[in-house]
Amino acid sequence: MKQGLESKEKKIVLALKGGDSRALKALYELYSGKLYQYSLAICKSSMLAEDVVQEVFIKIWEKRETLKEEHAIQSFLFTIARHRLLDLIKRAAKEAEVFREMAGHLPTMDHQIEQSIAYQERYTHVQHAISNLPPQRQLIFRLSREEGLSYAEIAQNLGITKGTVNIQIVKALKSIRDYLDLKEAVILVYLLHFFL
Repeated sequence: MKQGLESKEKKIVLALKGGDSRALKALYELYSGKLYQYSLAICKSSMLAEDVVQEVFIKIWEKRETLKEEHAIQSFLFTIARHRLLDLIKRAAKEAEVFREMAGHLPTMDHQIEQSIAYQERYTHVQHAISNLPPQRQLIFRLSREEGLSYAEIAQNLGITKGTVNIQIVKALKSIRDYLDLKEAVILVYLLHFFL
């Protein structure tokens, strides 16, 4: 059984190296569930776990030409996931430290008001990032995240494949994350300059 899986993995890696997107889909179907469970056990957030899984497969696609068919792809997938999870943990710790530092300089506010303002600002940034997506990607993303439709339901409603829906969601999440990272970096630089 294990030898059959290794042979299948080698074929997938060879196809990936050749730029075959169906190989990425096959790899996704083979390992996305295990990667999701692994990520969820560490980060305790289903949304973050989903994002980590998506990022693993984006990274695999970006690095496909450097893959070696003799190496175990499963180990590589889990290594990417582990590194991304460590990055998330480090980033959360760094943000918490910066915010604790800044909180000492800010006038005291009611905690609920503070949370409400932070949530509203974050929501506004996310909505702006979504509105900057290409029209079809934006529609697919909103149907998934705001309407709660499954990938299969979206595919059926729009007359596209489930794989296309998955790819559009991955690209939308990456665009939104990049936009938010840029926004937060600008705000952080401003605040650090202001308080130092």
